[in-house]
Amino acid sequence: MVKIMALIYNMIYSEDLLPRIEDIPIDWVITTDRKYFQQAALIVFHLPGLYQELETDLDKQEGQMWISWFLESEKNDPLINDPEIKDVFDLSISYCKDNEQKEHPLIYLCRNYPIIDP
Repeated sequence: MVKIMALIYNMIYSEDLLPRIEDIPIDWVITTDRKYFQQAALIVFHLPGLYQELETDLDKQEGQMWISWFLESEKNDPLINDPEIKDVFDLSISYCKDNEQKEHPLIYLCRNYPIIDP
């Protein structure tokens, strides 16, 4: 079986926000290994941590979906709403551990790919 890959480009260092392995759909692989950048269907970038990590420009592969992921309030981090930043991404997701979301946002993305409407 060919699996679809999601790459978490950069992590939130103070939080363990990866989904549980048993929740990942059978036809998906979620990795943090950047060597799979070109093969991944979804690339998830944590904001605002991304600003400190980018040293070079990244080339978006045809067919890739780039997703910004943030825990911070959009009010507290004006860069999240910066039009130049927003234009780079196809979709934005937020995640709060106190929030009563029924499903981890990365699992939701996998289950609803490719029908996600950015």
